[in-house]
Amino acid sequence: MKVFVAFDVNEQGDRQTVLATLELISNALHAAGVESYSAHVQHDAPLSGQTIKAALEKIDDCDAVLAFVQSDNISEGMILELGYSYIRKPIHIFTKEGISLASYELADSVTEWQNLDQIEHLIKERFA
Repeated sequence: MKVFVAFDVNEQGDRQTVLATLELISNALHAAGVESYSAHVQHDAPLSGQTIKAALEKIDDCDAVLAFVQSDNISEGMILELGYSYIRKPIHIFTKEGISLASYELADSVTEWQNLDQIEHLIKERFA
């Protein structure tokens, strides 16, 4: 199985923090026997029509989407990835506790977390 990781960079800050969180998610998926892809790891380019098209093509190559939500102010890129995935791929949302967005109604599962220390266990539990 291969999972596309939709990740919102609006609330993350610097690139090192983004990559560290993505590494945590990727390691948890790999521990569950799942291959992962994140556009943010592969490309350090600002959002554009080209970067969005590239991400959507990668979604087509994956079996499911894991959306990692940390704020109720999600980025345009994540909104497009979730909208594109709807009906095409199963969507699994991992959201910080207390955040609820209309897009969650499109998801196949929604898992809440309180702190990043929980992520590895929750991802393994969902994808194992």
